[in-house]
Amino acid sequence: MAKKKKSVAPPQPEPPNMAWLLTFADLVSLLITFFVLLYSMKQTDSQKWALINGSFQGIFAVEKPVIQVRPDQFQTVERVDIIASDPLSYLRVLIEQTVDENTQLAGITVTRNRVEDTLVISVPSNLLFVSSGSNLSRNGEYAMKMLIERLRNIDNRLEVVAHTDPFPVSSKTYPTNWELGISRAVAVGKMLMDAGLPGPIPFTTFADTRFELADPSMSRAEKLQYARRVEIVVFNEK
Repeated sequence: MAKKKKSVAPPQPEPPNMAWLLTFADLVSLLITFFVLLYSMKQTDSQKWALINGSFQGIFAVEKPVIQVRPDQFQTVERVDIIASDPLSYLRVLIEQTVDENTQLAGITVTRNRVEDTLVISVPSNLLFVSSGSNLSRNGEYAMKMLIERLRNIDNRLEVVAHTDPFPVSSKTYPTNWELGISRAVAVGKMLMDAGLPGPIPFTTFADTRFELADPSMSRAEKLQYARRVEIVVFNEK
């Protein structure tokens, strides 16, 4: 009897090689990059771009935000907005130049206090006021007008401080140096506010309390002359 032949299964084909997808993906990426580059070099049609942008917004729009960001309800630190002001160094140069060019302003000094970050314009009382009074003299009004021209356009905070010498004053109008000092500070500050400078401007006086803080190298006559002054303090902030 003839032997039966065993059936042999046909060979199975190997799975296709998908390595070509890597090359294809690289090619597509390069093409997209190339067309984006060409588009960026082309002048954009605003109307067409608005249509395209609107289409994308409609497709990818999210009706409700996934995460709602709310401010911290337990925040206790007050927010401070830093507002720039006119630079004090530039203002100092302007005022010193005005004083140097005008002999009627002789005696006015400008000092930069870097500890308190202020500019102190010191005006002698004998330049501003009539003797032993708080009424501005003609020279005093002129000096104030010249200073106001330099201060008119600034936004910085101002303060007026009056000083006196240690000799006691006794009159019906000014019983002590405190009344004389505050009256002089008010006279200068009121002229500044009437000129439209930013206010409110506080008026204060140290009277003769800071007389001993004058430069020790000064003679007593120089200290007395220096003590009789009104200071316009310009702060480095609005």
